[in-house]
Amino acid sequence: MKASLNIMGMVSGRIRTVELPLIRFTSFVDTRGVEEIPKEIRTILPDIESETFRRMMVSTLDQCLDTARDEGLIEKIERHGLDGRLVFSRAADDVCHLLNNLWKLGLPLEVAIDLMDFKDSFDPTYSDEVIAFLKNDILGDYRRWFKNKRGVPLIGTFVLTTARAFSALGGGKYWLSPYEKANYFLLRTITSC
Repeated sequence: MKASLNIMGMVSGRIRTVELPLIRFTSFVDTRGVEEIPKEIRTILPDIESETFRRMMVSTLDQCLDTARDEGLIEKIERHGLDGRLVFSRAADDVCHLLNNLWKLGLPLEVAIDLMDFKDSFDPTYSDEVIAFLKNDILGDYRRWFKNKRGVPLIGTFVLTTARAFSALGGGKYWLSPYEKANYFLLRTITSC
């Protein structure tokens, strides 16, 4: 499906159709590694194995994303590996609602968001390239910076956006640039998106 716009020519006065790229928020959502199961879970399920807990997290994440797709917040979901998901949304409000839904899960997640142009639709052959950019260049860079700065690995949920997605999401006081020359923005609190 191509988006088009009718534009009245200033000189000729004729209407012409111009093909526009489809712009989508492209997000990579990944569960954080679970080396140690949180003590709250251990008190409820004392014998649970790390791998079982990880699968439970992924199942919960998938249910949330499937529900968001059914509600129209997500256009498409691509599963990558056990716990990585590439998610496509059209509107900034949809992204904010999705982030709120993810936050409510209480799972340790990392999310990277970019705004990308597609002429017709997303070509799956670019999946690896897109994931490498969002997962390694955005999320990985922030994790490394955090560990070097604080001396400990990052725990918990965090959401990062590229400058382009930051602008499209409305920017504002709830986002910050973690350090000078960072090529992304960090959401301070998901409930404020």
